[in-house]
Amino acid sequence: MKTRILTILLSVFSVFTFSQITVTDADILGIGDVIYQAYDDMPSSSITAGNAGANQSWDFSSLNISELDTMIIISPVGTPFEAFHPTANICIEDEDEYIYINKSSSGVNLVGFDDIPYPQLILPLPLTYGFSTSVGPVTIMDSSMVNMFVPDSLAVLITAGQAQTIDSIKIVIASTTWFNVDAYGSVTIPMGTFEALRLKADDITTTDYFVYCTDTLFGGAGSNWYPMPQMFIASEVETNSSFQFWSNDPLVKFALVQLYLDSVGNIEDVDFLESSGVNSIIE
Repeated sequence: MKTRILTILLSVFSVFTFSQITVTDADILGIGDVIYQAYDDMPSSSITAGNAGANQSWDFSSLNISELDTMIIISPVGTPFEAFHPTANICIEDEDEYIYINKSSSGVNLVGFDDIPYPQLILPLPLTYGFSTSVGPVTIMDSSMVNMFVPDSLAVLITAGQAQTIDSIKIVIASTTWFNVDAYGSVTIPMGTFEALRLKADDITTTDYFVYCTDTLFGGAGSNWYPMPQMFIASEVETNSSFQFWSNDPLVKFALVQLYLDSVGNIEDVDFLESSGVNSIIE
């Protein structure tokens, strides 16, 4: 009897152990992969993020395809914008867009789109249950332009009398992202059921505005970049949150499901993997 009970306990334990997977860079996008990603922009109320914790079960089998996208994973060598992204080691060709990525054992980093640099960590690695980290703030845009909008008369106010003209305007966008693997279990999508980790990602993007003011009266001592007063152009803070489900199944290679949340935590739309055999799309 004792032997029988021990066998049952070991069987249960082995199931729990199997559920606690690890996702590494070997499980994510590789050159030659083709990813079919579907979009449901009106998910039913049955689609929920569920609870945090161990041995969860998520059923997303009711997802519908409103749009289907094909991503081809290629080498960045020989692509049109290779020279703009020397750190990229893989490239996603998505219709007429080229997305440059650097993948390593420590994470998947977005390098840029086409000829536009846009450095940002999109997936820390390896993923295990209980993993948590934050990245940032990272400057993802620092762009200036000749001033054609702000009158010079405001320079004295902006600089507290240190400068008299406004020559340039600068926009600085910085991002801080929090990652937390808060659950694991099984995920069911129209394509099948997979063991997965749930990753909660919160991306906080801050946009600040600056003006370069020139001192024309005191030998240039007051010439510098100054923050734009909030009464003229206010800084902007935007938070984008999502739940992502990642598997180490060799058939997957990408997020099984991504639930995008609105400002109050409701699910706005969903991305999910689909097989190549799809032959109908909801209009």
